[in-house]
Amino acid sequence: LQLIMAPAEPLPTNRKVCYKYIWAQFVAQRMLEKDAKTSIDKTRGLFKDKFQSGAESVTGLAEITKLATGGGVIPPKHGHFNVGIVGSGVAGLFTALTIDWINDTIEKHKGPGHLKITYEILEAADEKRFGGRLYTHHFTEGGVHDYYDVGAMRFPKNAVMDRTFRLLNMLDIKEGLLGDRKHPDDPPRLIRYYLHDDKNVCPTYFNNVLKIGDPYSSEHPETDPFGLNKGIPDEKKIPDHLTRANPSNLFEVAIKPFIAYVKKQLDAYIDKGTRMPAEDENKLWDLLMKCDQMSVRQFLRSVKHPELPDGVPDGPGYTYNTIQWLETATYGTGWYDQSLTEAVLESIDFYTTDDSKEQNKHWYCIDGGAQKIAETMRNKLHNPSAIRFNTQVVGMDANVQLNKRVTKDMTLMLRDTTTGEALPPKSYFTVFNSTTLGSMNRMDLSKAGLLWDTKQAIRCLGYGASCKVGIKFRTPWWQTEPYNIDQGGLARTDLPLQVCVYPSYNINRDVDPLDKPAVLLVSYTWGQTAQRLASLIASKSGDKTNSEILREEAELRDVMLRDLAHLHTKDPNDKEQLQRTLQYITDQYMEHHAYDWYHDPNMAGAFAYFGPSQFSELYPAITKPNAFGQLYFVGEAASAHHAWVVGALESVVRALWLMFDGLHQGSRNDGKVEDAYEPYEWAMKLLECGHVDKETPEGTKTLIPRSKNSLPFYPLPAEMPVVRKDCHSEVSDSADGSDDAAAAAAAEPVEAVRDARKAPTSEAFGLNEVLENTKITGLESSKGLLDHPEMDGTTERPLKYGAALVALSMVESVLSTLIELTDEELETQIGLVEKLEA
Repeated sequence: LQLIMAPAEPLPTNRKVCYKYIWAQFVAQRMLEKDAKTSIDKTRGLFKDKFQSGAESVTGLAEITKLATGGGVIPPKHGHFNVGIVGSGVAGLFTALTIDWINDTIEKHKGPGHLKITYEILEAADEKRFGGRLYTHHFTEGGVHDYYDVGAMRFPKNAVMDRTFRLLNMLDIKEGLLGDRKHPDDPPRLIRYYLHDDKNVCPTYFNNVLKIGDPYSSEHPETDPFGLNKGIPDEKKIPDHLTRANPSNLFEVAIKPFIAYVKKQLDAYIDKGTRMPAEDENKLWDLLMKCDQMSVRQFLRSVKHPELPDGVPDGPGYTYNTIQWLETATYGTGWYDQSLTEAVLESIDFYTTDDSKEQNKHWYCIDGGAQKIAETMRNKLHNPSAIRFNTQVVGMDANVQLNKRVTKDMTLMLRDTTTGEALPPKSYFTVFNSTTLGSMNRMDLSKAGLLWDTKQAIRCLGYGASCKVGIKFRTPWWQTEPYNIDQGGLARTDLPLQVCVYPSYNINRDVDPLDKPAVLLVSYTWGQTAQRLASLIASKSGDKTNSEILREEAELRDVMLRDLAHLHTKDPNDKEQLQRTLQYITDQYMEHHAYDWYHDPNMAGAFAYFGPSQFSELYPAITKPNAFGQLYFVGEAASAHHAWVVGALESVVRALWLMFDGLHQGSRNDGKVEDAYEPYEWAMKLLECGHVDKETPEGTKTLIPRSKNSLPFYPLPAEMPVVRKDCHSEVSDSADGSDDAAAAAAAEPVEAVRDARKAPTSEAFGLNEVLENTKITGLESSKGLLDHPEMDGTTERPLKYGAALVALSMVESVLSTLIELTDEELETQIGLVEKLEA
C-alpha cells in the first residue's frame, strides 16, 4: 500500500500488558490497511486516470482531498471551542473531567489563554437517574444499605482495571471496612466483595436437586451431583469431568487446552520484548482472526475444525446437552453465541487465581452503591450545572460543506423528555457520543456525516440482555439459622432467577442489625433467561406510581419468591417443607424493584456483546473519528474491554487524543498559524504520559511536570497501536475469500452507486477562501504526516498510526461525500483539484 510507516518499536515487557489489547492492536492495524486500500480504490474510481501517482498512500490521499476538507479541523480560534457530550454515564462524565484537567494543567504551567475548551452534557434521563449504567436503586425509607446496584456492582483488582482504581483514588473513594459508613450520607468506600462462598453455605439447585456449600468439594466427591445424566442415552451424556467440575470454572475446563495454546503464543509475543518475525506474527493473527469468525458454541461442538491453523488443539466435540449445561451453569442460555476470540481473551485477562479461597482478596464493591462514582464525578466537574437533564438528542447534522475548512459546528436536535416537545437545536464544534449504539440508532443520523462501516456498527453491533430483581425484606433472614449466609457469595440454579447474589455490604451487625430490613439481589440474569424474565417486568414510565408497578409485577414477585423457597428449603421435594419456607419468605417480603436493561429506552441493552466477526469488523468503525473529525464515540462498546467501567474510561482517552491529533494536523494547514498550534501537542502528550517534555539543543526541557499523583487521564490505552507496524499480511477475512471478492466488487462500481441516488443540492465550493487560508503542500514533495511536530529543522518523523487514522478518516469522509455528488458536481470538484495541483 506504500504507506509511510514508522519503524517498529519494542513491545512493552511490563506484565500489565493484557492479552485483549494485543488482539485490539492487530485489528486496528489490519483495518487501517484495509481502509487505506479501499480509499485508494475509491479515489481511482472517482477520479479515473487523474492523480494516480498521488493516490498510493495515506499522505497522498490526504493531499488530494485537502481542498475538499479545507485543510482539516480548524476552529475559528485555536484552542477555544465548545464540546457537546451526549450522555452522563461514566464515559460522558470522564470526558468532561479530562477536558477540565487538560485545561487546568496547561493554564497552570503555561499561562491562561492557550486552551479554553468548554462543554455541555446532554442527558435524556432526570437528575435522579443520571450515571448511565452506574445505577443504584434505593428503596423507600432507606437505611445505610437499603439499596442494590442495578448496573455495575463489582470490580476486580487486576492489571486490566488499573485505570478504574486510579479514578476511584482521584475521587477519594478510599478503601475501607464494613462499618465505616454509618449513615446514608456518609462518603462511599471501596470494600471487599465476596464473590466466593468461603463459609461453604450457599445453595446450588439444578435438575430438582439441592446442594448446600460446594457440591464439587474433594471432601464429598460425586461424579454427577445433580443427576444430569440419569435416563439419558450414552451418546448424549455430559462427560463426567464436567458434571463434577465447579460451574464457575466450567468454561475454562472445557476449553483449557485451547486457552493454554493461545496464551503460549501471546506470552511469546510479549516476553521477547521485540517484534515477532513476520511469519509468526501472521500466524498469530490468522489464529485470532479465524477464532473471531467462530462462536464459542461452534468450537465446543467441533472436534477438528478445518479452518483453524495446524497445531491448534482440537475442539472437545461436546454434545448439545453438554453445551446447554455449560451455559446454564455459568452465564445463561445464548451466552456461547459470543465470538470465540472474545471469550478466550476475556477469560485470560480477568484471571486472578486458581485458588477459589483467594478470589475474595481481588474483588471490591462500592459501599453506598456504584452510582456514587457518577455522583462524585459530577461534583468534581468545574461546572456541575453543565449537565442538562431531560434533554434527549434525537438527531445530528454535521453541516458538511465541501471545500470549506471544517469550522462549522455540528448541530444536535433535542427533545424535552418530560414534555415530549422539541427543544431549540444546539451547536458544538465537536461531539462525543457516549450513549449506547442501540439508543443512538433511533436518532436521525441521515446528515450526521457517518462513515459506512460506522453506520453498520450502530445498526448491527450486539448488546447483551440483563435483568436484575432486588427485594427488600423485613429482616436479612438468609443470614440467620439455618442458612447462615452472612458473607456474600452466590446461589446458582436452572430456575428462572438463575443467580442470587448475597450482598457483601450489609453484613456488619453494628450498622445492619438482624432485626432491621435488608435488601437481597434475588435475581441476576443474562441472555435468553433475562429476555424471558423481562416479559414480567413492567415499564417504568414516569406517570406510574410504585404501587402500580408492584401490582403489574405480581407474577414476577411470585416467581422470585417461589424460586427462593426452592433454594432455601432443606428438602424442596417435600411439598410441606417447601410451602412452609415459601410462606416464611413471603411474610418477610416488603417490596421489590426489577430492571430490564433492554427496556430502558436510553440504553436498549446492558453491554456490548460482540458476536462472531463483530470485533474485527465493527470495533475499528466506532473507534475512529467521523463527520470530518468532529464526531467521536466513547463508552464501553468502543473499547477492548466491553461491559466494564475501564473500557469506558479508555475509550475517552483515545477519543480525546485523536481529537487533538486532528486539531494539530489542521493547525499545520492553517495559513494564519506559523508551523502548528503547540497547545494541541501539549494536550496529546499529557494524555500519553501525564507530562510534557521538549527536546532542545541544550537537552530535554520539561514544559509541564508530571502530577504527584497517578491520575486516570493517562497513559494512552494499550489497545492503541500508536506506532504503525509494517504489516503485510495477506490473510483473508473469510475462509472462502468471499469478503475479498465482495470488497473488490464494491470498489469498482462507484459511479453506479452515485448514479442510483438523487443528486443533492449543489453547494458553493469557495475555492478562493481555501487557497488564501490553507497551507498547500505539493503532492509529490509530501514527507508524511505527524502525530507530533517534532522536526530537526527540515525533516519530519514518519507517519504514525494516530496521524494515519485521523488523516484517513478525513479522507473517508470526503470520499463518502463525493460519491453523493452528481457527475457535473464531481467534474467541477476534479477541476478545482487540478487547478490547485497546477
